[in-house]
Amino acid sequence: MGLKATAAARVDRWNRRGRGGALAAALALVAGTLVTGLIATSQHAAASADWHAAAARIADLRDRHDDAEQTLADEARVLAALVADVDAILVVGAADLGLVPGEAESRLVGARDAAARLLVGDNVDAPAVFDAVEADPAELATAALRADAAEFADAIAPTSGRVTTLVERGRAVAASADRLRTAVARFAVAAADRGTAILAERGDADDAAKAHLSRLLDGLAGHRASRLATAVAAYRDAVAAVVAASEEARARAAAEAAAAEAARASAEADARADAEAAARAGRTGAGSGVGAQMAYLFRHVFDYNTAEWGDYNSSGGDCVNFVSQGLLARGWSMDSTWYSNGPGAASRAWISTTALNAYLTSLGIPRLGLDQLDLVKVGDVGVFDWGETGPGFDHAMTVSKVEPGPDGPIVSFVSHNLDGEYRELRYTLYEQHSNSSAWIFSIP
Repeated sequence: MGLKATAAARVDRWNRRGRGGALAAALALVAGTLVTGLIATSQHAAASADWHAAAARIADLRDRHDDAEQTLADEARVLAALVADVDAILVVGAADLGLVPGEAESRLVGARDAAARLLVGDNVDAPAVFDAVEADPAELATAALRADAAEFADAIAPTSGRVTTLVERGRAVAASADRLRTAVARFAVAAADRGTAILAERGDADDAAKAHLSRLLDGLAGHRASRLATAVAAYRDAVAAVVAASEEARARAAAEAAAAEAARASAEADARADAEAAARAGRTGAGSGVGAQMAYLFRHVFDYNTAEWGDYNSSGGDCVNFVSQGLLARGWSMDSTWYSNGPGAASRAWISTTALNAYLTSLGIPRLGLDQLDLVKVGDVGVFDWGETGPGFDHAMTVSKVEPGPDGPIVSFVSHNLDGEYRELRYTLYEQHSNSSAWIFSIP
């Protein structure tokens, strides 16, 4: 081959070699790009998996956080309502009024204050990481996915601690509500016990006021906190009514005692005057007249004169024996029907209501009905038939006081059996007994 041909062949080989190198270079570039893409895809998938795993834990914490926060809010609302109810109870001032022991109210105040402190808490916004999990990971680059996953991982521990704190606060609030309810219940029981003691202390109040208070006390301990304030206020008003009625009864009793003492002193003075007059007239005996009768009866209404006349309470009652002694002191004389020779030696007319009634009737002594009380006077003798014992006379007493009243004369008696100086007629007939009747002999 000549030189020219050889040169041309070499040039041709060189050209072929150049084209092959370019192709190889191109192929290498494509392969490198594919490998880089595969690596990037693999890294993104790993970052996405890490993101989803961390986001799932955050989402679970978010749900638990929301549940704990809702439970805490619900318990707090209940506790706040209880605190408000207790505040309303304390406004009544039951302890200051003596309606409940001071220690019971102190316990209630302590439980209330502890509950109120629990209601004062920091309101903290939910962690921002909760919003981050709402992002669409498909729209995030690998670096963003890795950054979010790292943020999620860092937030897990503090967020879990926050959830635990919320749960513990909810339990503490619920426990405080239970303690406050217990304190309220104990307060109500203590108030009911104190009210019962007040009823016992004020037994002289009228029956209507005591019955109303008793009804309130029966239900006091059963009230829930939301209604206890109203119940305690009603209890307060009922106690005030009982105390007022008791004070009125005590004032009335004091006035009656003073009047009784004055009447006794007057009767004794009259008896002394009668005795002096009888002595001047040459008569014998302890005295005569109504003054002597009443002085004797008042002297022996509680201090029985058993040495002279005995005591018949163990054999049916001493009421007629006592009436007869008064008539004798008044100046009456014994006879074959009406007499006593001492303890255990008396006639029927001296000790029996039925026989005394027959004896006084046989003497022609006027008999007054309950519609003639304006004619009754001190020293007259009343004969009674208790309705609940059936037909027949049961009791006799001597009139000890007659005074005006809004519904007619108020007649009282001095009596044995149920010993008393001023047993009021209507109360005796219709309160102490039932369906009873009586008439009164107008002793001349």
